[in-house]
Amino acid sequence: MILVAGKREAGFPRTVQAILQEALQLRDRRQQGQISDRGVAVARGRLEARVDRRLQRRYPSPGIGAWPIICYASATLSFLS
Repeated sequence: MILVAGKREAGFPRTVQAILQEALQLRDRRQQGQISDRGVAVARGRLEARVDRRLQRRYPSPGIGAWPIICYASATLSFLS
């Protein structure tokens, strides 16, 4: 989505990419024992809140590829459970 989007339209996919990369880093930290289960739960809640806030914003055109993220936002970070 980022590659085919114009400069204005790339905001949504870049935001989603940043949030998912943070979530993957969190997963890696958990697997390495650097963060407790409680810490993961707190961080996951914060990431979910960021996803929710971003979905509230108006984007010029999130693109057709964004619909799975919008429709399944609550499950987007389920791999951190």
